[in-house]
Amino acid sequence: MKGQGAAEYLILLAIVLIISLVGLMLIGGFSDSSTTAMENEAKIYWSSARPFAILEWVQSNSTLYLKVKNGDSKRLILRSIKVDNTTAQLGSGWVFGPGAEKTVSISGLTNCSATYDYFSYEITFNYDSADISNLSQKGVKPIAGRCLYN
Repeated sequence: MKGQGAAEYLILLAIVLIISLVGLMLIGGFSDSSTTAMENEAKIYWSSARPFAILEWVQSNSTLYLKVKNGDSKRLILRSIKVDNTTAQLGSGWVFGPGAEKTVSISGLTNCSATYDYFSYEITFNYDSADISNLSQKGVKPIAGRCLYN
């Protein structure tokens, strides 16, 4: 009889736990935490990426703003930034001295709205160093964040 009471207790406990988890998912408890986790992972990765790091990012309407830093000990010339399938050409290139930071804007992305209030983009930098032309740095993690819109 003691074994049957313990089994019934465990079954009731499991049912209560499942109902609690379903309730959390319905009120969005896990979606916000996974979004935050994705953003935090991206910030950790991109803040220490080399040679180009992305220190901050925000998307307003259809424009993404990136604060880019040269983490290399040499001067680099940033030629373009590819954000998913949109490429921002930087003319003859932006020169970044060692440790230099600049803000780059990329337009033409999906417009932020009430139905599109979160973004996630793969980033690729194309650049030249003093010795080698046409180098590429593709991020292992996408940048992600909440959209700002009017």
